[in-house]
Amino acid sequence: MKKVLSTVAVSALILGSAAAASAAGIEMEGSVRARGLSEQTVVSTAATSNAYDSTVRLGMKSKPSDNLTGYILLETGNDTGDTYVWGSESAASLGKGGTQAGGMSNAGKLGLIQAWMAYNPTKEITLKVGHMPIAPGTKQFVNHDNSGDDAIVVMYDPNKNTHFHVATIKLAENTAADNSDDLDGYAFVATQKFNDAFKMGLNVVNLRGSAETSETSAPSTSVGSTTVGVLYPGLNLTNVGIDAAYKIGKLTLSGDVNLQFGTISDTGSTASEIPADGYAFQLAADYKIDNSSVGLLFAAGSGRDLDDTNSNNGLGNAFINFLGDSAYQVYIPGYRKVTPGSGTQAVLGQTGNSGLSNLTLYQLRANTATKCALTGKPLALRAALSYMKTTEDVNITNSAGATVRENAVGTEIDVVAAWSLTSNLTYQIEAAYLSAGDVYRTGSGTSGDAENAYFLRHGITMRF
Repeated sequence: MKKVLSTVAVSALILGSAAAASAAGIEMEGSVRARGLSEQTVVSTAATSNAYDSTVRLGMKSKPSDNLTGYILLETGNDTGDTYVWGSESAASLGKGGTQAGGMSNAGKLGLIQAWMAYNPTKEITLKVGHMPIAPGTKQFVNHDNSGDDAIVVMYDPNKNTHFHVATIKLAENTAADNSDDLDGYAFVATQKFNDAFKMGLNVVNLRGSAETSETSAPSTSVGSTTVGVLYPGLNLTNVGIDAAYKIGKLTLSGDVNLQFGTISDTGSTASEIPADGYAFQLAADYKIDNSSVGLLFAAGSGRDLDDTNSNNGLGNAFINFLGDSAYQVYIPGYRKVTPGSGTQAVLGQTGNSGLSNLTLYQLRANTATKCALTGKPLALRAALSYMKTTEDVNITNSAGATVRENAVGTEIDVVAAWSLTSNLTYQIEAAYLSAGDVYRTGSGTSGDAENAYFLRHGITMRF
């Protein structure tokens, strides 16, 4: 939740903080990022997307004493993203002195994405309160790193290898005088590094909604016979996540699993609560060769089981997740394009960011760190080849107009390169191509064919 600040208030805050920085022990940091995007979706009739955007961040950290820290991070964007699109003012700016980047009339407003204080009453205990990133475990269930949530966190670190924390998270307040229309989260997280070769983590997160439909502010739409955007009333969902990594010489084995329990509501009513039993897991093996590595990844998340007639065609079987605008295993399925039959699509009505929900993935990957032959500066390269299918079959309309079941998502190639041009300046290219499967068909005939998709994004970031 970004709280929009006026331009005058932001200017006063920046200037006032700069003047008193040395006296208050304030450290200032920030970044400016500009990116260009070209994208073709899997829908054959969709136009190619081409645009530039920018993100600006300004952070201030204060440590007035050894046991007290405060942090504020301002960022451009709005509730749905952290960027402003170039030229979003409209053509009228041509005759009025230009486009005001980040102006109040477009999406580029400065808002608070972090604002917290951390107090250490003892060396082992930390109390952290405010607006902060929330992303337990391997970030497959909840990842709110981008914009954060309002939370109270108590941490206990008995030694450098052991960490515990509990948190209460306010996800939606709605009416302040009414406790029955809230959406709350409760979390327990533990991590243990046993030695240099072996570490494990455990996280338990409970999301609890009220019995009222008033907390569902997003417009409800339909996916098949299901009304979406109505998950939260009656929600009592618990996700248990376990992750581990073990090194054997140059080989690293890692994995995580998320298991879900409790209930969700598929119509926004406690009368229609259904059991939630979704799951997701990842298993990976990576072998290091000097500054490079090669690896294999097998990952899967449960989807909507059409043969389960007891819970609205298996809606309760789908892995339910809440992810920000970030790429995970691949770029197009689960990130730029929602996976059919996923809990993200069926319950929330989103068009992207479905992660592992109803996705099974087999991936060969490699990365290397070297130096650019032209500049002599560090160059990082990463590539992956992924074959994907839906975990549960989905209904599609074939070319003849008949309804059939399908699970082919497609094969994707990803390539990412990041150049360190100079100190604090990085240029990055992200490219993905998906040979799309028939789960993305949109209708009968050739007009309903799934289009092979591509994603190309490049950007330059300066940090200070």
